[in-house]
Amino acid sequence: MTDERTPGRCARSTLHACIAAAAAVASMVCAGLGWLHYAAPEFNELGRHFDEQAQVVITDSAFAWFVPAGVFAALALLFWRLRAQALRRPALSSRPPDEPR
Repeated sequence: MTDERTPGRCARSTLHACIAAAAAVASMVCAGLGWLHYAAPEFNELGRHFDEQAQVVITDSAFAWFVPAGVFAALALLFWRLRAQALRRPALSSRPPDEPR
């Protein structure tokens, strides 16, 4: 059996795969930044951490990096699912079903 995917269908699934990969990378970057700014330092009871080396105060509002990480992860899953659906969808053909291929 031969692969009869149309060029537009392949391009669409490739585009979906590229968008899913880019969103997954963006999700990992945002999660990494969130980890560096929020989860790694230990906060006091006021929700602040003083970095003695950089001489800056970090507040617990750095958790905001996890919001875009979640959004990008959801986009990655959505576009990966769209890619899978595009590959499963039967190709449209102008030939009748009983005609030999």
